[in-house]
Amino acid sequence: MVWLDCRDTLKQECGLCLYGYELDENIGPVEAQLIWTIGKRKLQEGEFYEYKSIKSQLQRVVPICRCGFATSGKIVTEQNAIFDLKENWI
Repeated sequence: MVWLDCRDTLKQECGLCLYGYELDENIGPVEAQLIWTIGKRKLQEGEFYEYKSIKSQLQRVVPICRCGFATSGKIVTEQNAIFDLKENWI
């Protein structure tokens, strides 16, 4: 499916998040590094859905965190395995 490969490429190059991959009912904006999408005033006033959950995550260390990485050559898609420098599967 060519359009899925294009979507994956754009997602990785731009650092975009897709629901079901980087975000879902267990991974929120704090773990996905998207807290910048919530305005400062809204964070201070706390007038939005799931504010209490986000506030508690901001006050502690979260167990997972989305991060980016750079590649050279072929783009990494969902079908490819990723290994570290010691050839351990990530």
